[in-house]
Amino acid sequence: MYESIRHELLVMRDELKRSLYRNTASTNPQVRQYIQDDLDDVERALLKLEIGVFGVDESTGAQIPYHKLSALPTARTEEEIIYH
Repeated sequence: MYESIRHELLVMRDELKRSLYRNTASTNPQVRQYIQDDLDDVERALLKLEIGVFGVDESTGAQIPYHKLSALPTARTEEEIIYH
């Protein structure tokens, strides 16, 4: 069911890793931290897919609708999608 989202997350992970590598020499630590935070979110989403809890709202325990997850696959809560 989530195969297309999984694929998107894998692509995002690869792009973020490349970006982090390119910005290693950057003098701006905020840029590196922003990229690392995004990478951490993607890794968390991939782990949740692997263990079978992807799409579960971490605040309420309710299932987040697929169309919302496809818009923001790293979302941890449905509220996060609304305010993103």
